[in-house]
Amino acid sequence: MKPLVELKNVVRLYGSGSNQIQALRGLNMVANEGEFIAVMGPSGSGKSTLLNVIGGMDIPTAGTVTVDNVTINDMSESSLDDYRLNKIGFVFQSYNLIPSLTAIRNVELPLLAAGVRPRQAHERAVELFQVVGLENRMSHRPSDLSQGEQQRVAIATALANNPSLILADEPTGNLDSKTAESVVNYIQSIIREHKKTLILVTHDSSIARKADWIHIIRDGVIVSRIRPSDLDSAVSSYDEFLSVRIDQINDEIQLIDAKVKQGDIDGSQYMELRGVLVKTLEVLQSELAKRGHI
Repeated sequence: MKPLVELKNVVRLYGSGSNQIQALRGLNMVANEGEFIAVMGPSGSGKSTLLNVIGGMDIPTAGTVTVDNVTINDMSESSLDDYRLNKIGFVFQSYNLIPSLTAIRNVELPLLAAGVRPRQAHERAVELFQVVGLENRMSHRPSDLSQGEQQRVAIATALANNPSLILADEPTGNLDSKTAESVVNYIQSIIREHKKTLILVTHDSSIARKADWIHIIRDGVIVSRIRPSDLDSAVSSYDEFLSVRIDQINDEIQLIDAKVKQGDIDGSQYMELRGVLVKTLEVLQSELAKRGHI
């Protein structure tokens, strides 16, 4: 298979001196055309930074990121804008839809930004709603859609300009397990049918098991590349990952509990943040329970 994405010795530093953070530490990675790669790792291991440098939203401090035979480190800002608009489709946990626009207008937006004429943009958007099975929800605003439907609109938006690479950062993090599986099945069927490459960050092993390869990232480096069928054979490291992540989420819940009491965040922010953490915690605890550790 032909490599689409290649990262060689990628380093990404933030800050300086004693405050310097090494998000990526000489990371190497290859994603071939048409592959579905899941990335798993503890909080703070570099997962989101990895997607950011591949997506051109962040530039490596050292090393090279090559996508479709073009090294994006060397791109000008305008070239990076074109790259992000036409080569990459982004799917986020928070959907990133514009609430004041209808679903179809959200999907049309990246097409119009790329210079597609309004009529052609509308026709392409309608096609994409057929792909994600939401033809009867096109005129609804995001607030009128379920979370699963919003994420499917976000998938249609990511596909609008026919990118070769889809980057998904915890796309099922806000969804219950049944809806999460449905959304990932949509993503999987679409990338297979349209021959896209998908790199998806997830904490959910049931989602990761749908991938061709699972890349485990720790402390800013890929420490292993395994087939989904081999995930259970790495019992000790995987159980350790689950336990560590559960501890981290419990710490994060305590932190936002303290922040709301101190007035540092308002009630709506608190409910949203805590809701996401609790859902994530339930998934991880359920996975650990299946493995006989709870």
